[in-house]
Amino acid sequence: MEIGKLLKFHRLEKGMTQDEVAESIVSVSYLSRIENNKTTADQYTIALLFERVGINFSDLQSEDNTIQQLLIEWEKPLLHNQIKDCERLYDQLNNLISPITRTELLIEFHVKRIRSCVILKNLDEVESSLKFLEYFYEKINVRSRFFYYKHLGNYYSVLRKNTEAKIYLEKALTEYTDRLFHELEKADLYYLYSLVLDRSQDDSLSLTYANKSLDIFRQHYKLERCMKIHIQIGISTSKMGNVSRAIKEFKNARLLALEYEDDANLGIIEHNIASMYLVERNNQKAIKYLSRALEYKKKNSISYIISLNLLIYILYREQQVDECQKYLKENMESVLSLSQTNISIMEFWFLYYFIEEDEEKWEAYAKEKFFSQLKKMNLQIQIQRYSNLLGEYYQKKGAYKKASICYKLVIENNYVSLY
Repeated sequence: MEIGKLLKFHRLEKGMTQDEVAESIVSVSYLSRIENNKTTADQYTIALLFERVGINFSDLQSEDNTIQQLLIEWEKPLLHNQIKDCERLYDQLNNLISPITRTELLIEFHVKRIRSCVILKNLDEVESSLKFLEYFYEKINVRSRFFYYKHLGNYYSVLRKNTEAKIYLEKALTEYTDRLFHELEKADLYYLYSLVLDRSQDDSLSLTYANKSLDIFRQHYKLERCMKIHIQIGISTSKMGNVSRAIKEFKNARLLALEYEDDANLGIIEHNIASMYLVERNNQKAIKYLSRALEYKKKNSISYIISLNLLIYILYREQQVDECQKYLKENMESVLSLSQTNISIMEFWFLYYFIEEDEEKWEAYAKEKFFSQLKKMNLQIQIQRYSNLLGEYYQKKGAYKKASICYKLVIENNYVSLY
């Protein structure tokens, strides 16, 4: 237990000088020696020094053996993203951890706390653990170092900081060894790495790591994890232009999600299948799967609005204007309850004005708000989709100059499918 270094850490946390802490207790030079673990002091002196930095040393009880067991037990729910067990063990540990807990246990707690904060969506709390770990970085042992890199990569991935995420996940890859870890930790790492590679547009390598992860999870019958990886593989293969393989992967994911009655992922899967059929110009199947997606998604959610917008768009292309109007009317209240600055909400209003209002109103909205935001966010698929829609509209009414401007936007934002 490095009492001196812990004392120094808490002194710095309080923004206190050595003079302020040492006053009337010990000399500054003696405090410096204590903080650098070059000498020891009696319990009474240590208690006074900790009290000076706001910690009641005498009342603290360090249950190191219990903490060690709980830290080991914590690994399973952290690995499998089990929210309830993760939260339960975190609360137990948080009640036991104290400033005089052994340093290696404090380090392990803060390392694993990073993943816990990601799972429990308490990202604002990560910073305090990172600060602690930065201070004690040279004391992180081999096993904790692997988790540190993996969990930190996971954290940056959630923040969409892909460069940082990639760096730390690659460090975790070099730290992994079968001797110290269960193979499922490697599978989880491969999956996290594949997600970051996907966002970095490295589709081929992303697919390689996703397949490696899937093989391991499948061998251990972790079907829920397999479901998520099938989704990831579907996304990667679709971006590579292999639509039939993507549909197959999404349907494999769908079977597993149905088994677990996982409505949240079923909504995502049905939407992705619909998107693939849209690429294949099979609008009837796209409509079928988008309708299913809406059944699974929560109505007052952005995810629901994303599927709704695509469904209305396809129905309009199929000249089913009455159906479009029905969906627009039925979902008006839900849309009004959500943030009006969200791009998906803006997309809904564009569709509403385009279908229900006169040209002057939807043109003003498209020019002043909707398309300017699409360009700002570099949403090429939506720019292409709606530029093409407007281009066709203007061409039919003989407004060829406006049509040519829209078609130019289509070409500039060329993606997988014009439709």
